[in-house]
Amino acid sequence: MKKTLLLLIASVLATLTCLAGTSVTTHTVTFDFSTVDGLTALGIAVPPSGGRTYLNDNATCTAADVTLTNTNSTTSTYQNSIYYYSGQQCYELYLNSGSSLTFSVPGNCTITGISFNASNLTYLNGATNGNWVGSQQSVSFSATSKTVYVFSVDVTYTKADIQLTQVTGISNFKNVTPGTAVRLYLPDELNARVLAVKTNADGTTDAFVRDNTGAMLMKGISPNRNMAHDQHLAGWINGQYAENNGLPCFVPANGLTNTTELVIADPVTETATQPVGISPNQYDNHLADWVTINGIAVSDDDFSFVNNFNLTGFTTPYDGAIVDVTAIAAGNGVLYPFNIGQSPMFTYVVDETRPFTAPTSTLIGVPVRLIRTFTAGEWTPFTLPFSTSDFDGDIMAYMTLQYGPPMTDAGTTYEAGNMLFTPVGKIEAGVPYLVRSSESFDEKTFSSVTLAPVSLTTVSHTPTPVAHTRGIDRISSDDAYSFVPVLSPVTLDANDKTYKVMLSNGTIAWVDNTNNQLPATSAYFVTPANQGMRIVMQGIVDGIITGIDDVTAPVANRMPGIYNMMGVKMQLDWEQLPPGIYIVNGRKTIKR
Repeated sequence: MKKTLLLLIASVLATLTCLAGTSVTTHTVTFDFSTVDGLTALGIAVPPSGGRTYLNDNATCTAADVTLTNTNSTTSTYQNSIYYYSGQQCYELYLNSGSSLTFSVPGNCTITGISFNASNLTYLNGATNGNWVGSQQSVSFSATSKTVYVFSVDVTYTKADIQLTQVTGISNFKNVTPGTAVRLYLPDELNARVLAVKTNADGTTDAFVRDNTGAMLMKGISPNRNMAHDQHLAGWINGQYAENNGLPCFVPANGLTNTTELVIADPVTETATQPVGISPNQYDNHLADWVTINGIAVSDDDFSFVNNFNLTGFTTPYDGAIVDVTAIAAGNGVLYPFNIGQSPMFTYVVDETRPFTAPTSTLIGVPVRLIRTFTAGEWTPFTLPFSTSDFDGDIMAYMTLQYGPPMTDAGTTYEAGNMLFTPVGKIEAGVPYLVRSSESFDEKTFSSVTLAPVSLTTVSHTPTPVAHTRGIDRISSDDAYSFVPVLSPVTLDANDKTYKVMLSNGTIAWVDNTNNQLPATSAYFVTPANQGMRIVMQGIVDGIITGIDDVTAPVANRMPGIYNMMGVKMQLDWEQLPPGIYIVNGRKTIKR
């Protein structure tokens, strides 16, 4: 912290006074409207000769702990005013018919008596012969049918000096009993910082503050300079501990709270304040703090979002969305989104382990965090709920179906279709692709996308039937080969052999109980149950992916013998074959 701030703190500490003990004292103050000195003391302009000083509606003036509030009549065109009364050679306050005066004191004070020095007292409502006796913190008097001319008012009140509990740091402050009056010390080494600020309609300030021990809300204070995000706080301030929606709050103690002993300074070289990353179940441990919570399920989780800081462009996340949010933890599951600069208020999440719900209306330019594991150089079925060109790697789209060579020898009906994939430069929403990432990652954030209602597009092709060279009918026209997109986790029927999936090593396998659970943002293949398939990639080095060769293939459909990757049966024995990848009795095998 800068040197001048340290010097200010030293000055504050050198002038501290000890406040302890409790006592009740009685005081009388006078609101004098009759003299120049009296008007000046109240901050009321002395009227010019022959003129008036008009009192605005809700105008206030104070004498010690007592505040006087003027309320003008709603039925009269005349405002209350100060006028020079030549007959008495003094000034007087004109309290017009229908207008009122209210005397009030802070919470540690009680008004016990009020006495008016005035004429036309019979028209003063609320007093008896100009006198009032009682025990109130606020008392009002009004003029009835005629003007009351007030020269002065004496107000008697009692004042209780509140005992203050001295605490150091926010953590210790939060351990006191609610309602306790405290003298809070924020030493420089605790690095107390302002997180977020809101100015209230009454001109007071709500400031969320964090030091090295915890966070709190300084609610309804009147600082001696405007407070702002990232400022330092150090020194002393008197107030009370309270709770608001479960939040630990520092609130003013009437007559005791000001910021004259609290240093409020801008940072110079210090690291900027950052939100704390927490999980949803840690919310209650970080009340009043600036936090980032990832993976909140909107509507399912017990959180609500309130635009407390009146941020522009604020839109509540749609039902069913999963979002990351940076916000103030405001208690009872309430989050006040709060961002700095151009940082987003919400980041939408597409998670391979959780169901995806599309919005019902279009969201433009929102960030989306994708949670999906990719291994560099490995082909992976992939579907996104939004369109993007921001994918570093190869993107292949299923374009058509070609005839593939039989995947068994003569005498079998184990046929194959070549699913032809071709490179594309963009991923379209809801369309399945095969992708090969250039780098490994577990998550990726797309900074600005259009998230809209999306329809899934299954890509299907059926061939024109031809005759097998050996006279056996090949794939028929109703044998569709399909590539099916997945946006939410899905479990395929392990007994339905029309389903085929891509394994992590790039091979294609019939579905079984070991591979039938697919993550969100994936895709799978649907082909005739008794037919295999190959994938052919145009323009991609090493782009031919093996066909079905998994040991889970039905025994009757496994390929006896040795075949190369094009389905040609090898006539040589295994020992005589050159190094390469072969299909041996239905299983892919590498010879080195």
